[in-house]
Amino acid sequence: MRFRVTVEGRSYDVEVEPIDDTSVAGGAGDAHAEVPCPIAGTVLEVLVKVGDAVTEGQPLMVVEALKVESNVTSPHAGTVRELLVQPGQRVRAGQPLLRL
Repeated sequence: MRFRVTVEGRSYDVEVEPIDDTSVAGGAGDAHAEVPCPIAGTVLEVLVKVGDAVTEGQPLMVVEALKVESNVTSPHAGTVRELLVQPGQRVRAGQPLLRL
């Protein structure tokens, strides 16, 4: 498929092609997709446990940064395979929090 996109007033012709979801890290077909932390902060609460089925957009954890609580949500439906952090743990942006 060909598209024309405009970025900062400049137009570009681009071509895209479909790929298999399993070839993208964290894609819906990836059996062990890691969910990264979007911000640096402290894990306040883990809302799921290993074995839980989750839906796309479902809150998984609450992370606090600068007195602001943020929900970390599931990027796609899946099953929680492994929790990589626990409440009270400091985390950095991009750090894997759990595996689906």
